[in-house]
Amino acid sequence: MKILIVAPRYIKAPGEFYQFPLGLGYISAVLKKHGHDVFCLNSNKSDVPISQLVHQAVRSFSPDICATGAISPFLRQVKQIFKAARAAKPEIFNVVGGGVFSSDPEAALRLIDVDAGVIGEGEETIIELCQALKEHGDLSQVRGIAFSHKGVVQRTANRPPIEALGSIPWPDYDGFGFGDTIINQLPNDAYFLHATNAPRSIDMISGRSCPYYCTFCFHPAGKGYRERPLDDFFAELEFRVRTYNINTLSLVDELFSLKKARLFEFCERIKPFNVHWTIQLHVNSVDDAILVRLKDAGCTYISYGIESMSQPVLNSMKKRSTTTQIDKVIRWTYDRKLGIQGNIIFGDTADTRDGQRIDGLVGEEPEVHD
Repeated sequence: MKILIVAPRYIKAPGEFYQFPLGLGYISAVLKKHGHDVFCLNSNKSDVPISQLVHQAVRSFSPDICATGAISPFLRQVKQIFKAARAAKPEIFNVVGGGVFSSDPEAALRLIDVDAGVIGEGEETIIELCQALKEHGDLSQVRGIAFSHKGVVQRTANRPPIEALGSIPWPDYDGFGFGDTIINQLPNDAYFLHATNAPRSIDMISGRSCPYYCTFCFHPAGKGYRERPLDDFFAELEFRVRTYNINTLSLVDELFSLKKARLFEFCERIKPFNVHWTIQLHVNSVDDAILVRLKDAGCTYISYGIESMSQPVLNSMKKRSTTTQIDKVIRWTYDRKLGIQGNIIFGDTADTRDGQRIDGLVGEEPEVHD
């Protein structure tokens, strides 16, 4: 099938740096692997209105499917993309993915002109959906989607998480022209402040989801925590270094690792690449010995989900952490001269004006496996 994948516009003007949309990159890669004719439209490479770009692409490429994905703040752009695609080709099949749909499929189907939406991980779902469309099959048999039929929202059976993360093709950076973007980075063009004045940074994942069940958190890749084989990860890293000459790596896993053995192996294997890298960790999985290994291997920043320094609020959030542990880990990290980024959340049901609430118990901490 012919498929148009549209990357929403993340920047104000062409030439500015933006983080590559990994989700769309994975979808493009898996579609190409299965023989589909894919055209990637990166709206960030032009200052032409996105509706005009999509309209022109549909009229020129004449795709069977128009697909995009995003998080909720990009809802307006997602609506514009599909409206333009429909205007250019009324019979086109519009498919949306990402948090803008997975977080509330029923609402999204009412707000966006789409024929179907992918819930959670999309690599297996998009292939089955394309096959069903090609064969004029029953969409209700495609797991992990929602669609509207005669005004009634139908949500199909849940799709199990992809366990073999090493079987997924690497994200299609080239299709979206990422090589033209990496040269434009500045030290502050990231979630973290880069440790070099001339960063050439790329995002990668070494695992998906998170084993914690904090009340505020939405897991875009489902709730099953899975770790990617390190052989596959480092094969991709070697390729990216060779292709883009990167010097900085952002590991955008929800949680980098709970297992010390895997973390230590990662540290040993990444050292020869001589790159700076950043991660996200839970305070319960950190001790001073781990920080020493991270620093020695080139890690420059760690993001911690602090969320609150009120124990009753942490209990309410089901964070499974304590203010004592948070304080200790932050001090360790500071002493080891590693950059610290911390997330803080306001508005939990246990929050009060004076920050006092005494109900709730501290949850058990998960084991850190050696």
